[in-house]
Amino acid sequence: MGQTIINTSCPRDCFSACDIKAYVEDGKIVKIEGGSKNRATNSKLCIKGLSYTDYVYSPQRIGYPMIREGKRGEGIFKRISWETAIDEISKRLKLVKDTVGPLGLLHFTSAGCMGLMSEYYKGFFNQFGSYSATKGSLCYSAGIEAVKLTYGSNIQNAPWDLEHAGLIIIWGKNPSSTNVQELKFINEAVNKGAKIITIDPINTLPSLNSNLHIPIKPGTDGVLALCIANLLIQKGSIDIDFIKEYTFGFDEFKEHVSHYTIEYASKICGLNEDLINEAVNLIANKKPMTLICGYGMQRYKNGGQNVRAISMIPALTGDIGIRGGGFKFANKRWRNLEWPYIPQNDIKTRRDFAEAQLGRAIEEYQNPNIKLLWIERANPLTMNPDTNGLKRALKKVEYIVAIDLFMTDTAKYADIILPAQSFFEYEDVFSSYWTPYLNCFQKVIEPVNESKNESEIYRLLGKKMGYNMNYLPLYNEETIDVCLKKCNINVSVKDLKKGPYLKENSDIAYKERIFDTPSKKIEFYCERMESIWGKSPLPDFKDCFKGTEENGKYPLRLLSTHARERIHSQFGEIRASKLSSDKPLLYINKEDARMRNIKDGDKIEIYNEKGKIFAFAKIDPYIIEGVVNIHGGLKEDTAANVNILTDQDISDIAFGAVFYDCFVEASWYQNK
Repeated sequence: MGQTIINTSCPRDCFSACDIKAYVEDGKIVKIEGGSKNRATNSKLCIKGLSYTDYVYSPQRIGYPMIREGKRGEGIFKRISWETAIDEISKRLKLVKDTVGPLGLLHFTSAGCMGLMSEYYKGFFNQFGSYSATKGSLCYSAGIEAVKLTYGSNIQNAPWDLEHAGLIIIWGKNPSSTNVQELKFINEAVNKGAKIITIDPINTLPSLNSNLHIPIKPGTDGVLALCIANLLIQKGSIDIDFIKEYTFGFDEFKEHVSHYTIEYASKICGLNEDLINEAVNLIANKKPMTLICGYGMQRYKNGGQNVRAISMIPALTGDIGIRGGGFKFANKRWRNLEWPYIPQNDIKTRRDFAEAQLGRAIEEYQNPNIKLLWIERANPLTMNPDTNGLKRALKKVEYIVAIDLFMTDTAKYADIILPAQSFFEYEDVFSSYWTPYLNCFQKVIEPVNESKNESEIYRLLGKKMGYNMNYLPLYNEETIDVCLKKCNINVSVKDLKKGPYLKENSDIAYKERIFDTPSKKIEFYCERMESIWGKSPLPDFKDCFKGTEENGKYPLRLLSTHARERIHSQFGEIRASKLSSDKPLLYINKEDARMRNIKDGDKIEIYNEKGKIFAFAKIDPYIIEGVVNIHGGLKEDTAANVNILTDQDISDIAFGAVFYDCFVEASWYQNK
C-alpha cells in the first residue's frame, strides 16, 4: 500500500487544538506535520505534536487489561483478558452498590484528552446511582467563574485579531512554552507598531520582544490591577461613554479602587513606582489594547478576585467588543457542546468534592466511605496537590480502576488497569479554549494492541450490568451527528472532517455589546460574588502570603510553570525521544542562590513541612528574588514532583487549586 495523508486535530488540554496531517503507511503513522486548515495554528506544531509517532508506538504503552499482583504502588501487574476485566469490575461495582450504596463510588476525571466522549461516563454512572464526583478544576475554574460573573460568558476575540492591537498586555502567560502559535500574531502586531507589556515574576521579555516588563511579586496581581484602574481613572484615561452604557457599579468601583494608591501597590507588589506609571501611560496612549490573561494568577487563595480585578482594565478603557481589543482568558463559544444521553434519576443527591481535594475527600468522606475509585483521563498522583497525602488516602480505598495509555504514577496504585486508545484510534469532536473553532479528530489507525476507548469500555460494562443501552449508544459518526443536533450545532462530522468549523461573526467577542449578567452589563460590582461565593461584590485583594514575613522558615515562593515539552504529566513517558532532559531543574535568582551557597548545576534539596524533592540548580537572571520555579508534571521516579510540596487548599471561588500558595526552602544537597 502507498502512503496516505489523513487530516485530524490535536485534542490535548492545550490552548491551540492544532490541525494535524498524519502520514499513514501500511496501517501505521510514519510522520506527523502541521495542517493548514486552522487559521490559528496554520501548519505550526509544537515539539509535543511532532513527537506523536513516538507517543502512539511507545514500548511503554499499556496494550492489554492488567490486574495488580504486587503491593499498591509497586507497579507489578499481570495481563488478563477483557472478559475477565469486565467480570471483575462489574462484580466490584455491584458489591459497592449493594453494601454501601452508589455514594461509595468516587469517579475522578480530568482533561487528559478533550472531546464529547469525555462526558460519555455520565450515561453509565448515572444509571449506577448517586455516585460521588468532582467539581472545580486543577486548571482554571476560579478564572472561568470570575470572567463569567463579570462579563456573563467566556469568549474572546479570535487569535488572528491580535495583529490589529496597538498595545498587548501579557499578564502571567508565556506563550513560547504553552501556546507557541500565539507568537505569530503577537509578532505581526509588533511589526505593525504595537507595544508589549509583560507582567510576570519571570521575565518572558526575551521571547516576547516586550517593551516593558513588570516583575510582580506572585499573588499580588489584584493589587496591581486595582492600582492601574485607580490611576487610569485619576488621569481621565477611561472611556466614560462606554462605562455609562455598558457597565454596572462603576461609582462603587471608583470609590473602592481609590484606596489602591501607587504607593500601596509599589510596596505590596514589590515594584518601582516608575514602572507602574509607565504601564499606565502606555495603556492610556496606545489603542486599541488587548489584555491576555494567563492562568497562573488564579492559582492562589485569592485567585478569582485576582482575575476579576485584571478583567476590569479593558472595560475601563472601552476596549471590549472592538477589533484589536478584548480580554483574553478562555474561549467557551461552544459551551453548548455537551453529552445529551444522561438519565436523570438520583443525581440530585450526588456527593461532590473539589478536584484539588481528592485526598481529603477519600480521608474524610463518611457514611459511606469511598470504597471504589474510578480514574480516567487523569493522573492525580502527579498532578494533584499534596502527593504524599493522596498516597496515604489511596491505600485506604478498597478498589481502584484506572483507564490510561501509560503506567503513570497513579496507574501503579490501581487494582485493574484498562488500556486506553490514543486520539488517532477513534473519532470525536471538541473545541479549543483559545480559538473559536469546532474541531474533529478522525480515526487514523486501528487500535494499538487491545486498547479501547471509554465508550467501548462503558458499553461492555453496561451490557454486563443490564443497563439501558439507549444511554450508552455506539459511539460513531451517526451518534456524534445526533449529539450535535441535540446541542443545536448545525454542522456534521462529515463537514468537520474537511476542516474546523467557524461560526459567523466569531472574530470579535461582544461585538453586539450583549453581556449575559443580571444587569446585562459588564459588572464592576457583582452581587453574585456575594450571594454565590460569599465574597466581596467588588474585586478586592486579600494578602495570601505566608512566606518571608510570616513564615521565615520557608522564605521562597515556589512556582510550578509548564514545560514546553510536556502537557502536565503527559509526554513524560517518552524522554527517549529527546523531548526533555533527565535532570529536573530548579530555576533560582542569583542572589537567592548566593545566600545559600548554591552554584549552577548543584544538586538541590527543596523542602517544606509537606516533604522534600530534589533538582539541579539553574541560576536564572529572569526570575525575581524570593521566587523559585520548577516545571510541574514530573514523575515520582525523578524525585522532583513539585506536588509533594503543595497543599490541598482551594481558591476563593469555584473550587480551584492553589498550587502557587506554596513556600519552601532550598539548600545544597549533601548525600549522607
